[in-house]
Amino acid sequence: MVSDEDAPTIIVTWLKSLGLTKYEALVYIALFRVTGATPTETHEISGVPRASVYPVLDQLEEK
Repeated sequence: MVSDEDAPTIIVTWLKSLGLTKYEALVYIALFRVTGATPTETHEISGVPRASVYPVLDQLEEK
């Protein structure tokens, strides 16, 4: 069984296996946690540097 602590790591690994980068996976998960999150909120939730959130959002939109 997967613990709650291991779940984010497993999800990031799974998303990376689908072709997302680590930052893309972290931002994607953050957006599911808080619907309509601002880039600043996404940065705070995901841990992705704030300056990187905007390009990552653009990359996700393209994918």
